[in-house]
Amino acid sequence: MCGAFGSWGSRLALGSLIVGVLAPIAARGDNIEVNWTGGCPPNGYAYTDAMGKHVVPKQPPFDFDLGNTGKNNSWLSPVTLTKVGDGKIPATDAQGNKIFLPCIPDPKGPGLGSDFFSPRIMTKGGPAAGVEIGQCVYECGRNSWMLCSTFNKDPKVADQFTKSIWESRDGGKQKNDWPFSGKITSFVTDLTKKEIVPVRTTSGPAPGGGTSYSIQDAKVVPEGTTLSNVILAGSPIGLPQSMTLTSDSPPPPIVQLDSPDLCINALNDLTSNTQPGEMLTITGSLTNEGDTSHTYNFSLFGVGVSIESSVGPITLSPGETESYAFLAKVNSSGFDAVVSYAFDETGDPRDNCVNAVVITSVPEPAGILMLGIGLTCAAGYHWLRKVRSGSSSWP
Repeated sequence: MCGAFGSWGSRLALGSLIVGVLAPIAARGDNIEVNWTGGCPPNGYAYTDAMGKHVVPKQPPFDFDLGNTGKNNSWLSPVTLTKVGDGKIPATDAQGNKIFLPCIPDPKGPGLGSDFFSPRIMTKGGPAAGVEIGQCVYECGRNSWMLCSTFNKDPKVADQFTKSIWESRDGGKQKNDWPFSGKITSFVTDLTKKEIVPVRTTSGPAPGGGTSYSIQDAKVVPEGTTLSNVILAGSPIGLPQSMTLTSDSPPPPIVQLDSPDLCINALNDLTSNTQPGEMLTITGSLTNEGDTSHTYNFSLFGVGVSIESSVGPITLSPGETESYAFLAKVNSSGFDAVVSYAFDETGDPRDNCVNAVVITSVPEPAGILMLGIGLTCAAGYHWLRKVRSGSSSWP
């Protein structure tokens, strides 16, 4: 999910010489799983039993003051960070940036369905509320969280959290779980460029049988955006809704942590600026983290970018990695993105994995060749900001 494992990508220019720089190739240990225990709400949902009695599970007292209000107003779900293929690491990186996970109660009362996780990062010296970099979107959401970092200075402490991928699924696949609806909302955050890519994915029957997944819409928005207000596929992402549950429709299991995706979809990040009209070769790799062989297909999507080629099916044995590449043409200036969603033949969303690359596109002044400096320049172009939408391509 961080950089590609197999190869450096190339950059193709149209009409002028552009020097492109790609992020260093990542190791498996650069990928970090975030785990937590319990659910939101901690003690389950309210419901009406067979006798018509409204049952509200007793929730624990609030233990976290989100936003320095002077009064505890939410719960804090302790998180455990684990390097893929290695051991546990602190939730604070070497730069002082801290990952944490508040659980925000339903305003009508805890346990009524609108309680939701709000994954956040607090920068060193920043506000205690941090910045929201994802959400549990669905009433019965099943969520997974991955981070990316390098470990050059200390193998047990992340140098700097560089990317976050939070995925919220509408229901689960476990026995007796709330049925999975096929809807997925993901949030891929470039923590260096401070841009978030919300992604809406849907599923349906695949030709010849099975289940296929398709990216329906995506946007690029700056950190600090109210994510529930972002429009995807014509409507706001929204928050979980209050539920009326009865003994005939019992509450789902309260544990809302889904197992981490059983594949790693790594994309090389672009560390230099692009220009409208430029053709890019986006490179990545896919790793099968499961214990059986799988064949993966891809759904690709461009935000301010058109996808010019596809990625064919990739069959991987357990632990195997294969590189892939596709072409994308930059159509606009500002912050754009390409999104890659890999899914296997089982149809199980836990076997799928998403990733995105945020692209900084800067118009070239007449007669001047623009050479992008990369990550250090990205913050200087927020004046180009506007929410962008794009197009998809999938085999």
